[in-house]
Amino acid sequence: MLSASRLSRRGPVLEAGGDGLRWLEWSVAEDADTEDLRTVAAGNPLRTVAELREHRWRCSEIEWLQFVCCRWGVGSVRWLAHGAWQECRAVYEIDPAAPLVLGVDVGGSRSATAVVGCVPRDDGDVDVALAEIWQGNDAVLQASAYVESLIAAGRAIREVMFDPMRFSSEALRLERDHGLALVECPQTLTRMTICSERLHALVVEKPAHRHLEYIAYEEKVLIGRAIEFLHDITLGAGQSP
Repeated sequence: MLSASRLSRRGPVLEAGGDGLRWLEWSVAEDADTEDLRTVAAGNPLRTVAELREHRWRCSEIEWLQFVCCRWGVGSVRWLAHGAWQECRAVYEIDPAAPLVLGVDVGGSRSATAVVGCVPRDDGDVDVALAEIWQGNDAVLQASAYVESLIAAGRAIREVMFDPMRFSSEALRLERDHGLALVECPQTLTRMTICSERLHALVVEKPAHRHLEYIAYEEKVLIGRAIEFLHDITLGAGQSP
């Protein structure tokens, strides 16, 4: 209908017509602020500002734009709602003697490499103790060197989760030279989908359990995987599928 002979927009109302057809659409205009709840409410006549404010944090940005702002053809956006990531910041102390569970994810020329360390809490949740990120093809060496620096500093390491795609040889060396417990965690579609869902829920849906001071991610969910495994370990459930 956007190619109709008659097309006009007045605020949230888009009207088009031609050849005996008429189209009426309530939506948020492309140049409007989609975080202005009054503007969004004008495009949703049956929803109040209060309802939208409560609903906003339950939606990813793409869901918000498509199903609430009624924008067609939205294909790619941020995977977290605006401000949700910043609200995860918290101040807490990590016992330097607490054993770490490390997650290692090696990227390449177009994606980041990261090492994240988590420790369990008494309430069954986890805290992120450290995170380091590198770029480039040689980052695999920097990641293993960082793990060795933790060992040299006397940090206790409970185990290391890693994606074997580009870290298998270094994992074998770390296991041989330092006696670390290395656990393969292939980035399968099923596992990464579950991790993504858990991370999104942790960030967006559980404001009372936001303890992510340091986060490492770039289209992947290393921290989600580390949290997933640490939850399983803490609960005695073993490894995830």
